[in-house]
This record gives sequence, structure tokens and C-alpha cells, in this order.
Amino acid sequence: MEVVQSRPRVLIVDDSAFNLGVLAEALRGEYEVDLAASGARALECVAARRPDLILLDILMPGIDGYEVCSRLKASPQYRGIPVIFISALHEIQDKSRGFALGAVDYIAKPFEVIEVRARVRTHLEIERYKRELERQNEELRAARACLQQQIRELEGRDQLVHAQMSVPTMAAACDTLLRVLRHVLGCTQAVVYLPDWSTQRLHPASQIGYAEPLPPIACTDPESLVARACRALEPHGDPSGHVAVPLAFHQQPLGVLWIGDMPAIADREAALQALWRLAGEGTLLLRAARLAEQLESGDFTMGALLDVG
Repeated sequence: MEVVQSRPRVLIVDDSAFNLGVLAEALRGEYEVDLAASGARALECVAARRPDLILLDILMPGIDGYEVCSRLKASPQYRGIPVIFISALHEIQDKSRGFALGAVDYIAKPFEVIEVRARVRTHLEIERYKRELERQNEELRAARACLQQQIRELEGRDQLVHAQMSVPTMAAACDTLLRVLRHVLGCTQAVVYLPDWSTQRLHPASQIGYAEPLPPIACTDPESLVARACRALEPHGDPSGHVAVPLAFHQQPLGVLWIGDMPAIADREAALQALWRLAGEGTLLLRAARLAEQLESGDFTMGALLDVG
């Protein structure tokens, strides 16, 4: 199906019916044209159907062209509309005032239709190029943000890999994991819970964003995302953005990572995918820390040694 491109819309504002007729006739072949015979009517037309360009007479009863332009440029919604003044005023101070208010051009009366067409076409082209440039800049900003996020994630995963070779305790491993998460994802509320199978509870081993120590969670708690993630060995989340990710090695839960404020990087899906990858490295970090503690305590069986790989 062929896509029909809409024509640019030009609003012509002049208290002279003759001028409105001449200008409308000159532009209707290329553009959609709206007419306003007063400043007040011009503002109503802009609000009803935003034009791509305004040809604006200066000397009008009531709200004059200067005031119309001033009000438009004061509005975030309409300040980007290019305004070309058309006026019999020829003094340099009159032109200067128009440009100071934000007009892009000035056509003196009596005007030539060819000149009007040329200037309208030129400024609409300029606006089109500006929009295209802004679109490209936005794409570049998005691509740059995505690349920076990928670099942060790689740096974080590299830190977790290096920590696996030197981390001495589970507590240190949990602290390192949360530090990396804060750097990579910008999390301000996160907790690593470690299971205590003798009490069937999950205890917070490290936390960020909470003023007081958090209480343990019963492994059988049916309402807790943390407990459900530990039991099912699958991530759990809720509409509020809370996410619980199991840190499991060979189907054995070593811990659960709780994120209280899952941020959106480029989008939620991208943030979640980054979280899964970091959780994978975090699991290996916890495994390395547990082995380090077993070595230190001497509680290191042949089965644990064979299970390292």
C-alpha cells in the first residue's frame, strides 16, 4: 500500500482580505493553507491545527503580529514553528524587533509572489533538515547510551570474573556482586540472600539502599518473591519492578539476588537480560567464595573438589 505524504501546512495571518487571497492562491498548489484575519484568530488556528510555517502580518488591530510571535515563542509546544513576518514596516528597528522575537525571515510589502514562494519553500526545507538532523542525533544518542551500557556491563562482568580468583568469603562475594550491580544497572535497592538450611531461612548477607538490616525470609513463604525464586530456581518479579533471581549452581541454590528498583536501561527487557548475565557471573563468584571458605576451614571434601568443574 502506497503511503501518502501529507503536505506542509502554512498559516497565513493578515487583516487584509486581499492579501489573504493573493497569498492563499500563491501557496495552495504546494501546501495546505489556513487563513486568519486577526492575531486572536491566528492563535486559535495554531492551537487547532499546528502549522509547519506561519506568514504573519505585523500591523493588525487588537493582537498584532509582534504579540502573536511573542506568545508562540513563549510556548514550548509552538516555539519551533518558523515565523516569517510580512509587513509594510521598513525601518531597521522594526525588522530587528521581529528577529529578536524569534522570526526566521522578513518580507516587505508590497510583496512579490515569487519571493514569498521561494522563502516559504526555503524555510520549510530548513525545518525538514533540522528535524532529520535531530532524528539522527537522537539515534546517535541512543546508540551511544547503549554502547556505554554494554561497556559498563563488560567491566562489571570482568570484575566478577577477577573476584572469583581472590574473594575470601561469601560476605565479600555478596558485597562485590552488589557493588557491580550498582555500577552497571544503577540499582539503589538490592540484597543478596543466602540460605541457611538448618533453619530453613534466607538471610540477607549484603544489602544496599536500606537503612536498617532486613529480616530473614522463610524458605517456605508463599508470598515472598525471594523464597519462590529459591524454591523454583527461576526468576520471579512483580508489576512494581521488584525482581528476585536465584543464584544456583548445578540446581543447588547458593543464594538469591533481590532487586528492589529494577531500572530501565534502554528498556526493561534489556535491563533484565543484563541482570541475568550478571547473575550468572555472580553465581560463580559465590561458588568460588564457598570453596575458599571450605579450604580455609579444612572442610573440603573430595566431592567438593570434583564438583568445582
